[in-house]
Amino acid sequence: MSSRIEYIDRLKGLAILAVVMGHIIYFVFHLSDDPVWGYIYSFHVPLFIFLSGYVIFTPPQFVKINKKDNCFADACYNYWRFLMLCH
Repeated sequence: MSSRIEYIDRLKGLAILAVVMGHIIYFVFHLSDDPVWGYIYSFHVPLFIFLSGYVIFTPPQFVKINKKDNCFADACYNYWRFLMLCH
């Protein structure tokens, strides 16, 4: 059972509708210089990403990891870190 925040869901729905409206205005009517299109594009994706990030956080669940798994995870992490430092 999950508890949902209703106003967040409504805002996400509004952001999705704004994405659809922006695409319709741009791709169907070819009005990229329309002020409505500029206004919609100024907030629709950032709003959706912000709201999704706001509700996605769940505290990590701690599981018992044996030493073999921990060594493998450490090796993967260190390899990835090495690659990122060399880039």
